Amino acid sequence: MKRTCFLIIYPFILAVVYLTLLISCDKDDDSNNENNNDNDWNLEMILPVGSTGNSPDVVIDNLGQPHISFLDTDDGYVKYAHKSGTSWNIENVGYYGTSTRGAGLNSIDIDAGNHPHISYYDFNNSELKYACKNSESWTTITIPMPKDPLDISGDTYYSHTNENSIIVDKNAGVTHISFLMWGNYSGYSLGYWNSDLDHSLIVDGSDGRQNAIALDNNGNPGISYYNNTTNSINYAGWNGSSFDIEVISSMNTINWEFQLTSLAYDSDNHPHIAFYGAENDGGDIYKYAYKKSPTWTIISTDYTSGYPSVALCLDSGGKPHIALQASMGSMKYNLVHTYYNGSTWENTKVDENTTDIDNCSITCNNDIVAIVYETDEGAMKYATKSLNK
Repeated sequence: MKRTCFLIIYPFILAVVYLTLLISCDKDDDSNNENNNDNDWNLEMILPVGSTGNSPDVVIDNLGQPHISFLDTDDGYVKYAHKSGTSWNIENVGYYGTSTRGAGLNSIDIDAGNHPHISYYDFNNSELKYACKNSESWTTITIPMPKDPLDISGDTYYSHTNENSIIVDKNAGVTHISFLMWGNYSGYSLGYWNSDLDHSLIVDGSDGRQNAIALDNNGNPGISYYNNTTNSINYAGWNGSSFDIEVISSMNTINWEFQLTSLAYDSDNHPHIAFYGAENDGGDIYKYAYKKSPTWTIISTDYTSGYPSVALCLDSGGKPHIALQASMGSMKYNLVHTYYNGSTWENTKVDENTTDIDNCSITCNNDIVAIVYETDEGAMKYATKSLNK
């Protein structure tokens, strides 16, 4: 009886083992597939695993081609990557040093002629630089700093620091840059400069970390940022002669170099901000805020993170698209795209990583949403998705 039973079960066991091996092979193939993601995201490798690209930023031109700035922590150069056909071309912009501190160290935009404009912090010389390319070469200047108002002698200027953001007015041809600066008397402050000014302005004398700049349809600048003094997410909007500051939400103290705020305007000049903010229970979560009345409306997303990074863009209908690094537990982090349809969040996984996905940047252009990001393995990737699908 025992032998008969064994003979009957043995072929069954072999079949189960065979099927298990097939399933295991299929899983291994999927885990190594670069397009193992949700909802028609197309992934491209800009820099392979083991590379040294850091803090990427992206913008798409009117031809649908991406332009990316990033830091190369191996040779210490700010670099510019642009796509021609199916290949990526990468060139040096300027030497910044060998610091590996996080996001906000460089930012990119393009003008009406699709020429790149990049702001970056030169650690080697402790200077905030602005570089633009109108032909075959780059022109670079140092951003002038304002005087520290708390120095009674009137002889002390602010010093440059690392965080900055750039936007180009494609109609007027004016470049606008927001940045964090340090005063020996005032401490950290938020600064602003545009290419029509011979000096910079003090926007907020109490802090200005994690700043992001955008322009409304009239060319007026606005800046979102984190104020570590008040533990708040703030918005500074240009009123024609100066900046008006509004507190949007509270935020727990986070000593973090990655991007925690992002700003965009819709066609009616309403500001929209994505940020990493405090919850009522004392925790933190990614949030989205917009202002279409005298008060701000704040909506929490479905995600939190131990290593937050967030970026926002608006599609042609004014709907927000947010790229964020989401905690999935067990030290696992996914790159997530979340879209607010007016009542609920629609979430899709863009890329999955077993350790960490770091800085990300997002842009919307016509019917395309594009994200550039880096991973802990040293890769830098570019993800695109059609909004018509």
